[in-house]
Amino acid sequence: MTPSDRQFFNEQYTSKKNLQFQFLVQKIYDFKPNFKVLETPVFISNQLKSKLIEASESIAQQLQSTKYRMIAHQAIPLHWQVPNEDEHPLFLQFDFAITLDKYQQPEPQLIEMQGFPALFFFQHAAWWAFQSAYDLSGYTPYFGDMTTSQYISILRKAILNNHDPKETVLLEINPWQQRTAIDFAGASALLNIPICNISDTILKGNKLYYRNNRNQLTPIKRICNRVILDELFRKEMPTNQFNLLQEVDAEWAGHPNWFLKYSKFALPYIQGDYSPKSIFLNDWHNQDDIKNYVLKPIYSFSGNGVQLNPTKEIIDQIKNKNPYILQKKVTYAPILLSPKGKLSKVEIRVILIRDTDKSKYKLMTTLVRSGQRNIINTQLNQQEWTGGGIGLFS
Repeated sequence: MTPSDRQFFNEQYTSKKNLQFQFLVQKIYDFKPNFKVLETPVFISNQLKSKLIEASESIAQQLQSTKYRMIAHQAIPLHWQVPNEDEHPLFLQFDFAITLDKYQQPEPQLIEMQGFPALFFFQHAAWWAFQSAYDLSGYTPYFGDMTTSQYISILRKAILNNHDPKETVLLEINPWQQRTAIDFAGASALLNIPICNISDTILKGNKLYYRNNRNQLTPIKRICNRVILDELFRKEMPTNQFNLLQEVDAEWAGHPNWFLKYSKFALPYIQGDYSPKSIFLNDWHNQDDIKNYVLKPIYSFSGNGVQLNPTKEIIDQIKNKNPYILQKKVTYAPILLSPKGKLSKVEIRVILIRDTDKSKYKLMTTLVRSGQRNIINTQLNQQEWTGGGIGLFS
């Protein structure tokens, strides 16, 4: 997206350097990623960076408005209400398709959001590996003038909130089988917190415990939650097992309710130049315009159930239209040039953390996904110059 930076990197790129880079990504946490790692950073121009900041700050402001907060509770089915919700989500992430504006310049268009922790520690690994394998002086993966040590310090403060790391768990379903597992390895390495499978937790009254490496029963005082209820309730669990819905004597670093409140449910309420029109399926009446929209179920994740080319017949088969939205299609621009001349499409996730001292969100870094198909998904895109990676600013 910045031609001179792209040329500078592509001239350095060799298969040998890429092997070195991929090895180093694994080495830092002693863990091989469960997804294809993009061979290159995405160089984000100052112009695009400004647009990403403008869009993210505007969306965050709209989500915190009194108008939206009064209706956000409707996003959560009654049987998925988790007790002890905090006033604001600790984490925010906005996914932007990179398109071209009328001047043929890169422009972000919002396609998804979550009030949920993103990958944080993979970016640290990828940045360290890129710096070791290539000449990338003068670049940074962080917004503002943030350093790597400051980035990790902010993560530590947000996730631990001054609790003992041994009593702060990162909670997930079968964590080491998840595609995001390298991030859990990073959290364990850099914050020294245990990574806990929700099925291994022990509930006694309203106290929650896990067994440490010495098999000692250890109290859980703070939960960095990575469990998605939709995934959890598609699995069979014992009736006495902790499933997020019980009230427990523990703090949340990322309360589960925000995953749904700040999700596809919110898209129809977001306005702006960088937010494509979205509408609840129940409110859609223009049947001739269906070809210009994507159909998305609200209660799903990782692209499950998305219909890129919905038809009237598909929509007529949906009996309960409440949990669906239609979102105006956007055209991803093939702008990531490989040394072999191939072009890939790009999606940029902007990651924010709430600064509780200042009662505002701080832009942290990005997560990039690149692909050559219609859906940008690291499971589907396995070709060269596709996968999950990081963005760099100059």
